Amino acid sequence: MNTTETRRVGNVYYCILCGKPAKEESSGSCHNNDYEEFYTCGCEDAAEIGKLQQVSSDAMHKIFLLKNSMKAKKQLDAIEYQYELQRLKSKFGVTEEIQ
Repeated sequence: MNTTETRRVGNVYYCILCGKPAKEESSGSCHNNDYEEFYTCGCEDAAEIGKLQQVSSDAMHKIFLLKNSMKAKKQLDAIEYQYELQRLKSKFGVTEEIQ
């Protein structure tokens, strides 16, 4: 069963993809009575949407990991260090290499 959007008619919620009654589910914590209700349906369209949402979620996670990878940070830190070192050497007239 996949999560689906619904339309309420009377006291029954129907899947907007296939028009059949959707099954009510809930999740949350019994400790603070914070339950979230959602509806599921076993139709093919709901399954396809679920697959596409998973692919989208995986892709967004990979993009996040690539943007926050440390590869470029180390390289840019070294470039910035060399730039600042040269700037300070010229500012204070240092010509010899410091070891």
